[in-house]
This record gives sequence, C-alpha cells and structure tokens, in this order.
Amino acid sequence: GGSWSDVSGSLPDRWVTSVRTDPFDRDTAYVTFSGYRWSEALPRVYRTTDLGGSWTAISGTLPDAPVNDLVPDPAFSARLFVASDVGVFESANGGADWSALGAGLPRVVVTSLAFEPASRQLYAGTYGRSFFSVVVPDPEPGTGYCFGDPGSGTPCPCSNDNDGSVPGSGCANGVFTSGAKLSG
Repeated sequence: GGSWSDVSGSLPDRWVTSVRTDPFDRDTAYVTFSGYRWSEALPRVYRTTDLGGSWTAISGTLPDAPVNDLVPDPAFSARLFVASDVGVFESANGGADWSALGAGLPRVVVTSLAFEPASRQLYAGTYGRSFFSVVVPDPEPGTGYCFGDPGSGTPCPCSNDNDGSVPGSGCANGVFTSGAKLSG
C-alpha cells in the first residue's frame, strides 16, 4: 500500500516503453522511451541508482531509433539488452557502448524481450515478423569481459588472465573477489 511518488523529474517528456528493476541492486532501475509520436528517432535509455531520485542517460552508442524494452542480464551486473525499432542490442558495460546482438534477426521493430536464465535464451517479439530467440553465452574466461559492483554499471578493471573461477562483483588488484561467478 501507500502512495505513489512521481520520480520522472529529469526524464524526457516522451512515451515510456518499459521500466525494469535491476536484479543486483534494489535501488537501481531502468526506463526506456520512444519519441515516435514526435518524429524523434533518438534512443532513450536511463538508469537510476537511487530509487528515481536522479537519472543518467545510458543510450551510449545505440543507433538513432526508439527503444522499446530493456532486460538486464540476471547473471552479470553490467550486461543489458535492449529492443529497438532496428533490432536487439547488448551492452557489456552498463550502457556506455552497445552492439547488435546475434545474427539472423531482421532489422525490424522489436517490441519486447524476455530472458530465460536457466537456458540463457533471450526471446525477441517483433512487430509483424513473429518472434526469435538467441542463446546468450556467458562471457568467456580470460577475455577481460568483466563486471563491476552489482548495479554500478562500472566494469571491474580485471586482467585477461582471470581463470573463470573468480566471482564477479568485488575487485581487488584487478581480479574479482566476490559476486556472480563467471563460467569456466
């Protein structure tokens, strides 16, 4: 119960397309927007780390297209997936950089995403082209694909000699010391 609080202060006056909580940090959430009605093709993805007190744009290098959904990877704190009007994109660093995910997905409007953690399947629902799935592999040990503190969006500056057995939320001397385990 209780009463609702408006936490949209610094967010754009556009259509909200999704709101997601972070699986690692209860104070962190994400919101995506579409400017389609205003003929605005800008990607708009924001993160709060203080329950909506402030918001930070994390659209990074997304292409200029509306964003329709966002799913955080439940196993790796800085990995995010977004559905946009031109496909699905992933970020390994909390939204600073984005790249197209997988091959074989037509460049169409993707309206929703769903992630099945046990099989690591990401499902994408499209507008008019049915739905697709892709297996999202765990980061490979030794590749430097590392994650910082849960919910921080800041990568851990770990070395490339990590053996895959060290966990992933705390860092000491460039190596993980606690948190979600990398596969290996």
